Amino acid sequence: MHYKPLFKQFFDKVKPFIKPFCLIMSIYLIASLSLFRANFAYMDDLGRATEGYTWRSDFNRYSSSIFAMFLNANTVLTDISPLTQIVAFAMIAICGIIITYIYCKRKISYPALIASCFIGLTPFMLGCWAFKFDAPCMALGILASTIPLTLWLWLDQNFSRRKILITVGITTLCTFIMWTSYQAASGVLPVIILGAAFLDYIRTHRARPILQKSSLYLAGFLLGTIIFRLIFPTASAEAYRSTEMFSLGELLPGIINNTYQMFTTIINSCNWLWALLGVILCLGFCIAIICASKHSLWHKLTNLSLGIVFAIISFILSYGAYLILKDAPVYGRSLVGFCTWLAIIAIITLVLAKNYLRFILTLPTFYLLYSFLTFSLTFGNALADQERYADFRVTELATELASTEEISIDYAHKIRLQGTIGPSAVMQHVTELYPVVDTIFYEHQNGLNEYSTWGYRKLVRYYDIDMKADYDRTIECDHEVKSSHLYTIYTNSNHDVCVTIK
Repeated sequence: MHYKPLFKQFFDKVKPFIKPFCLIMSIYLIASLSLFRANFAYMDDLGRATEGYTWRSDFNRYSSSIFAMFLNANTVLTDISPLTQIVAFAMIAICGIIITYIYCKRKISYPALIASCFIGLTPFMLGCWAFKFDAPCMALGILASTIPLTLWLWLDQNFSRRKILITVGITTLCTFIMWTSYQAASGVLPVIILGAAFLDYIRTHRARPILQKSSLYLAGFLLGTIIFRLIFPTASAEAYRSTEMFSLGELLPGIINNTYQMFTTIINSCNWLWALLGVILCLGFCIAIICASKHSLWHKLTNLSLGIVFAIISFILSYGAYLILKDAPVYGRSLVGFCTWLAIIAIITLVLAKNYLRFILTLPTFYLLYSFLTFSLTFGNALADQERYADFRVTELATELASTEEISIDYAHKIRLQGTIGPSAVMQHVTELYPVVDTIFYEHQNGLNEYSTWGYRKLVRYYDIDMKADYDRTIECDHEVKSSHLYTIYTNSNHDVCVTIK
């Protein structure tokens, strides 16, 4: 009986957010239908599905490991997709609701809410959602970076010591969770807080309280980072990718170069429609700022200048910790901060715009979002075709190897692949139309190739060609034993096998 009032209070708090959540989840689920249907094993999925390992050896991602074990109800992982991806979308939907609710001052503006879907639907994010095992762990890093924003408006009521400690404490904890789940999300919190600070200044023009609130988040972020570095002084996956940082003398030119690389990757990933709508969105952001400034021309120009500075600084910071790495990655899933930045720009635009201007600016914003949704469906279907094509090629090779008398299939012998099957016909067509595919789908994911362990995994693990994969390319073969339209097979005196993929 005592639980009923508590349950009612909880339901009353949550009730206003049920419809917004269902709306956002509907958009995400529609966009991911083909991804679910494709059931594509995306890189590490191939290993986790058969061996069930977590992320403890991948850059100290212990929060990811614990969360994944909780979802799987087991310490050894199995493939429970699409539940993992659905959970990931639910977490990103919550992020969108939090940002919209705070930016709209404890209200839900549906145009701004829909614009928050850029967080999850910007094409680079498909490099996250395609992972059947990793998707919720990546979403955890983004959600952890968003939760501290819930305290932003609460701090306006009074600036007590208790509130300072709670804000710094929660930000520290959430930052630590981000570092131990998905470090590519390290640019999300700075972008979100800068967006809230910019909106507050446009509305109130009171810099001091905004700087005070922002300093608490900065303190919590730095404290969480320091704690992470003290507990985990070294990265646990150096062989996978270097985490060497710039020296002090190299820092500024290094940051400039990494920002340039991020910018050019984004630009080169756009087709003409996305580029056009992106420019319109940025112009709409500037127009909304001018129209929201109701005083003198000088006041409008000051706000516009501040908005441009905010957009540039937040864009740079969206790259997070990668800014200071010598070997910063620029593939899709390393740009999650940019996806959040795009959402923040769109949300602020629609929050500041009023009446007819909001309606006008909503049209290109929603159409850009719709084009991202259609790309998501397109990419999912291309993955399905790639899976069928790869299975055909692997089946053919496995059959030829098993039926060749000169070849002894056992783990005492090595197999080396030379070449790649390349993209399927559908994947090739999609890549020609959407350059972003090159940043979220790579040749070593296509199912059979020489480039990494994942190019061998299906053949040796899934198709029972129980030989040692020579992805370091150490063996040479000089005796041709079979040639077909698809492959040429060679052996050597040690009965190792080399396969040239045609």
